[in-house]
Amino acid sequence: MSDPLLFLHRVQEAREIYDTGSVQSPASVRDQILRACWIVDRARQAGRIGPDKPLLVVGAGAAGVSAALRASGAGVPTHLVEIESEAFSRQLSCSTRWIDPSVYEWPLTNHTSDHWGQMPQMPLPYSLGLSNELIRDWQSRIASAANLYKHFGCAVSAPPQPYGGRLRAEVRNNRTGNNLSLVIDAALWAGGPGEENTVCGQYRGFRFWETDPYAHPHLLLSGVSSRVLISGGGDGALQDLLRIAFDPARVRTPRDLLPLLSSIPSSTFLELQSAEDHAQRALIWNGGPNERKHDHPVFARLHDVHSRLARAFAPTVERELSGLLRDPLPEITFAHACTHFSRCYPINRFVGLLLLDILLRQGRVRYQRNSGVVDVVPTAPGVHLCGMDPNGCHGIDHDVISTTRGCATGAASRRLLGTYNVIILRHGLESKPRAVSLKIRRQLLPYELL
Repeated sequence: MSDPLLFLHRVQEAREIYDTGSVQSPASVRDQILRACWIVDRARQAGRIGPDKPLLVVGAGAAGVSAALRASGAGVPTHLVEIESEAFSRQLSCSTRWIDPSVYEWPLTNHTSDHWGQMPQMPLPYSLGLSNELIRDWQSRIASAANLYKHFGCAVSAPPQPYGGRLRAEVRNNRTGNNLSLVIDAALWAGGPGEENTVCGQYRGFRFWETDPYAHPHLLLSGVSSRVLISGGGDGALQDLLRIAFDPARVRTPRDLLPLLSSIPSSTFLELQSAEDHAQRALIWNGGPNERKHDHPVFARLHDVHSRLARAFAPTVERELSGLLRDPLPEITFAHACTHFSRCYPINRFVGLLLLDILLRQGRVRYQRNSGVVDVVPTAPGVHLCGMDPNGCHGIDHDVISTTRGCATGAASRRLLGTYNVIILRHGLESKPRAVSLKIRRQLLPYELL
């Protein structure tokens, strides 16, 4: 009988080619590291890779580097190919985004740990920290690794081909155009599933892993009030809602809100855990051309449970939570398509709804459901041109056009949503062509490898 983990991640049954990059969820940094290490461990145990059976890893993000370090540390000759000139190129340049190893497991009991807990053997151990600071430590681990052959600024455009009972991969140097043939016994594709969609018309917002001004007092705007639009219903939008609303000196990540959430009744915790479990068991089997249609009732029910429980809990913490907000609080509009948030971590969903409930009752936020942003144009086009530069657009008035939109319904007529000088677009990922891809892209993972 085949190893089930390797079977589900194998792209072609006749070849030892595996994929983690097309997995949609769970997809936090911690999940990527755990998944990659698990596959390498099982491949070694099954005799697919070893000291005389090299491994090729394509993609030098958290998953790819973890797999490469895990394998090379066990004596497996490992080739790491990355199209950029260095590993972790996106996260390395970001000095305003925090990475947290376990808070997104909330409301489960292991959410309170600020480190890897029982996994000291992980090749990329980490605790709560800023992205660029964490990445510098991770890069030093790559530099000192034995049995690891780095091919940065290179690409593997096609899956490895059979070669005398093994595999042969062609690695192209993007700068010189030279090709290198590698004979290997297994390959792991660990590139991301797509590019983040932060573009609307000629406007481009800051990407998730891009240094932005949202952690600064007054959002780096001087002499003008901040009118902020956050468009999207996933983790990125909800995290940025918290970053915009809360005083950045007091709330950096949801972890800083755990003392406030500790007064949640145990019955509420149990109901949240049950609702999340019901949702995950349904979502794991959704996908394909009817993915949105199948996801809608699951997300709608989950949203209703979180919303009801957040509304009941809000009076208990309203005063304390209000004391953590920015002063003055920017004018905030939060908009997303359909009636519910999309797939996101429970703490982001609950705290986002808790914050929105409190701010709505205080008359300090505009919350637009069923609202899909379709265009962003300068209010004074003769004075300002967007040019796909978020720094150049920050603080400049733009008119935002939206439509009424749901999961299973098309867009209705266009309307002016409002005029804003800070616009955050978190519209998910746009799929990119992939050399390999899995048929099943949703999973449930263990919390740790023992």
